[in-house]
Amino acid sequence: MLMWFGCRPGELVALAKSRPNVDYKRGEIVFETEKTKVERKLYFDGFTAEYLKRFLDAEPSYGYVYKICKRVGIKPKAGRQSFITHMQRRLVKADFDPVLISPLVKIASGHTLSGDIQATYTSYVEDLQKMFAQFHYMKPLEERFQEKTP
Repeated sequence: MLMWFGCRPGELVALAKSRPNVDYKRGEIVFETEKTKVERKLYFDGFTAEYLKRFLDAEPSYGYVYKICKRVGIKPKAGRQSFITHMQRRLVKADFDPVLISPLVKIASGHTLSGDIQATYTSYVEDLQKMFAQFHYMKPLEERFQEKTP
């Protein structure tokens, strides 16, 4: 979940308390960033929905998430940076519109856009949905996992 959404452990744990922020039918989730309190709407597929529901139903504590990250070798607060780095690489390889890559990844990761691009690029929802549904950097791993799971 940290890597799919590019969030911090505290942001993920906060979702368990604010269920209205998750819409499984539409595949949408709203995070509030820990540091700047910026809301960001992100998207997920059916595979991720299944694991997200399990995670939220368990209502894990921050300490538990932190401990699991350490156990599997993930730096707990590396989700955002991994998301930014890997998503940009994946979109470039997928021939995604190069002009949109940087602003979309910034929006998805909770960063603000600066300059004129913010004023002109206001209708990004469809592009974000496409980015998550078709080009997410974890899609290849997801597909391999589904092949191995009956």
